[in-house]
Amino acid sequence: MLKGWFTKRRIAQAVKKTEPMIIAAVRVNFDTQGQHTWPPLKPRTIAEKKRLGYPSTPLVRTGTLRKQIRHPKITYKNDNIDVTIAQPEYWRYHQTGTARMPKRPPIMITDRQAKRIGEQLAKQLGAMFKQRHPKAKIRITG
Repeated sequence: MLKGWFTKRRIAQAVKKTEPMIIAAVRVNFDTQGQHTWPPLKPRTIAEKKRLGYPSTPLVRTGTLRKQIRHPKITYKNDNIDVTIAQPEYWRYHQTGTARMPKRPPIMITDRQAKRIGEQLAKQLGAMFKQRHPKAKIRITG
């Protein structure tokens, strides 16, 4: 009965239903500076930001990146859930770091958050299956 039931389309539908949870995790992690794991700004950078009238918070200058983090694009493809933002392009440099700039990933999900999202995804898939096959017994174990 299960063979072929968990199609990419059905999984994508379940991912869509868990989007609010994924977006909330991304927002929390950005607002807490990567759950307090981002390296601090160098004193020279803080002084420069202050001189220019910008906040001393890492990854916040004009607010563009923070706004975009509020509305990420979430897609399911190749057995992965991808969370991206379209603009500004420079977010990718912060995500991975460069030779001159430490890694401060604006888009991240902790292992604990990923586990909760996975559990929610399993519940969504279980509910979808149960709706289609009401007599089936479903146990979600993890």
